[in-house]
Amino acid sequence: MDHSNEVTEPILKFKESYNFNHLVEKHLITDLQPGEAEEVKRTVKMVGQERNGHFLFTWNVNGSTIVGMHFPNGPTHTVLYEFPEPTNIVSASVNEDTSLLAFTIIKEDVDNPVFNTYIVNIYSKVAPVPLKLDSLHYHKVLFLKSMGFDYRKLGTVRPEAKLLLIMHKVGVVFYQMHLRTIQSHTIISDEPKEEWITEEIDWYQWDSINQWLYYARFYSPEEKGVTIACVDFSQAYHIVLFCIQFTLPYDSFHYTGTTTYYNSPGAFVLPQKEVNILMLYVKDGPWCMCIQHTDGSQSHDGQYKIEYSVLMMHNGHVLRGFVNLEDKLQNGAPLHFMLLGQFVAVYAPGYLFHLLNVGAKSDPCHHLILGKNYTPHLPCNTVNPRLSPILSASLIGEFDTVFMDCASRISYQCQLNQVAFLDLFKMHNSKLSLVHLALVCLRQPELANSMISSLAQNPLSPDVPEILAEYIISAAYASMQYECKSVVLKQLPLTTKSTFQGIIVKDQQNQTNVRLQCTPVKKFVQQLQGQCEASLDLSHPEELMTYIPEGPLGVLYFNALLSTSGIDRLNLPLLMSSSHVGGSLPQPDNASSSAQQQPSLSRSTSESVIGRITATLTGRKRVPSSSHPSNETLSFLTIDEEFQEMLAKQKELLRLNCYSFYSKRLPLRLKTLIHNVAKSYTSNLLLQVQVVLDTIWKVVSYTLESNPVDQPIHSDSPAREVLLYELCEAYFLALNQLKLPVPEGFHSFFIIMGYRCLDRLLFMQYLDNGVLCITQRFVDALIADIDNGNDDIVMEIFSHLNPEAAQKAIKKWDNAPFNLLRDRTTKSV
Repeated sequence: MDHSNEVTEPILKFKESYNFNHLVEKHLITDLQPGEAEEVKRTVKMVGQERNGHFLFTWNVNGSTIVGMHFPNGPTHTVLYEFPEPTNIVSASVNEDTSLLAFTIIKEDVDNPVFNTYIVNIYSKVAPVPLKLDSLHYHKVLFLKSMGFDYRKLGTVRPEAKLLLIMHKVGVVFYQMHLRTIQSHTIISDEPKEEWITEEIDWYQWDSINQWLYYARFYSPEEKGVTIACVDFSQAYHIVLFCIQFTLPYDSFHYTGTTTYYNSPGAFVLPQKEVNILMLYVKDGPWCMCIQHTDGSQSHDGQYKIEYSVLMMHNGHVLRGFVNLEDKLQNGAPLHFMLLGQFVAVYAPGYLFHLLNVGAKSDPCHHLILGKNYTPHLPCNTVNPRLSPILSASLIGEFDTVFMDCASRISYQCQLNQVAFLDLFKMHNSKLSLVHLALVCLRQPELANSMISSLAQNPLSPDVPEILAEYIISAAYASMQYECKSVVLKQLPLTTKSTFQGIIVKDQQNQTNVRLQCTPVKKFVQQLQGQCEASLDLSHPEELMTYIPEGPLGVLYFNALLSTSGIDRLNLPLLMSSSHVGGSLPQPDNASSSAQQQPSLSRSTSESVIGRITATLTGRKRVPSSSHPSNETLSFLTIDEEFQEMLAKQKELLRLNCYSFYSKRLPLRLKTLIHNVAKSYTSNLLLQVQVVLDTIWKVVSYTLESNPVDQPIHSDSPAREVLLYELCEAYFLALNQLKLPVPEGFHSFFIIMGYRCLDRLLFMQYLDNGVLCITQRFVDALIADIDNGNDDIVMEIFSHLNPEAAQKAIKKWDNAPFNLLRDRTTKSV
């Protein structure tokens, strides 16, 4: 983790989205006496949130407790029920037509607090009905969306209410109540029907958007595992989506040995201090279970270690993180796990921010891990562990998350600050990851283009070619994400780095600060396969192409199967270096070409030349420190006719190799699909090759009128021209790393720029090793500026041509003085 102090923009932005105190000040205490107003302020609290976003809250005044309801964007509130004496309510919910109120209270007049749950008709004077399931552990009560029962014989739809009672350590009970209307009031017509969903739960989480209940049971500390289940209550009949057992190398799910509950109003997860687990889900996207193992309070060799895991169920892998903090977390504050678009973020306010790409269509390969100097505090900056900020799952959007500060009763919208990505790119050491995340996860090519532009600050950095190569591969993949089936996309290059790999980050003293491990979950796919009643054979790709997942479980199984199948992705350098379709690498017509005939270097030669280039970088001139082009030639390049046919063959060879790759992995009856994928991916790759060069051209602000290759070839080259050449050299190395053809006209542009900007000895070394290719336009430029040319260097350059082309060039050079004298004489006459 980098700890620079030059941070200008935080990685997260916070915006106040809801202030519960405004309701209190404007509506609850306006007509009260000072003493009564103080009592309301002291006792008011939120006790629940409904699926439609309404908050339930309670307050005490004049010896009674009142339950109210308020929509965050509404002008006022509604009083639902009044208790004649002070009542400590910790959880509450109302049914859809606001006729029934379910609530849980704590009786604290005994040695151990007891939780009791009741149901009451809001519009009648009937006393609350107890559910007779008291316990010493926390209760959460939730009314579900009702479907109603159709009694076809009677020709009527009988209204109903469905209630869920979740009791920590005890279990989950489902209640079904039939309703009837008397004098415009809805009441319960008979005894609630009771059904136990499960018993002995150690943790739960309610997803109010999808109406799903997650719950877990932990194994013994020796077994180190968990059973996690998900029950869907969104339909007329609830169903178990999945029930999976994980035997994973976790040290502990509890980081203390007691059971203490947070005072977290409206919590959608079990408000238990000792367990910090969160399920994150987006339809057709990531589905993760995040777990905190240690709280960073124990010193380890002078550092405070915090451990956590991200179980990527849709990928069938688990990521284990070990991070050493510089300071102890305040009061053992919990980690916050957030879903930000295609990212899962692990956030310790003011200490740690870990951004992980876990998209359903991309394997985890790049991480952004930031230390305290890059990680902002929460606006509330709460340090009281009894009132820790909570994350509101019901308000999670595509690119934002909502924090509720329980102490101040203010909600904050949290978003990634994309401006900070560019600042981080300029000063942080995770440049490769930032480019990939911007293109594949954020889907912001303009942001990635700005990152490429910022490379002009240090164009000679050895990681510039790798960054440009990453841009090309990531951008081509991102452009295919919504064009291909998952099976095809799983085989396209995602990044220049390996996927599902752990990483180690060390500080300046070579001490390990961060260690990440990524491993597959044993028998995970087999359990999903058994529960979704599907069986796919990876050896038969036709099944994978035609399989249509049914429901969330089917999608989860299919994604996890593909990610754990070991399917190889297309390796461009290996593919283009190995034996090719239709014979060997196509060569240009030597008889008609007048330039060096080696457009790209072999694998071994490329590595050798790159090494030489790196070794001789100090011998050249130095520089002081989003629109996309079409597939046609870039406007500042002029086509080299002698290379035109050869480049066309190389592009076709690239397409044929992609076609061959998929032909071996997909059924031949899908020939049209394979052809379209190969054509589309090749086109996208070549387009990104041009996008990068176009971005480099725009960095130095040249125009067609000031194009440096149109200047006399022996004239002085300004600093920005040297900068342009250095970026083009990194670009050329990136293309050779990927074994991709250069754009048409690049050879002339590159060699003229090299001749103008490089030391002559270094220029000849590049020419000897095939980095620069002599073109007719370059020869013509030398002859056109004969007054300032050096015969010895020019003749040495001409010696690199084939005999026929060399003779023509030398003849033009010998005749040039006579032609020049004739032109001058003609002008004087």
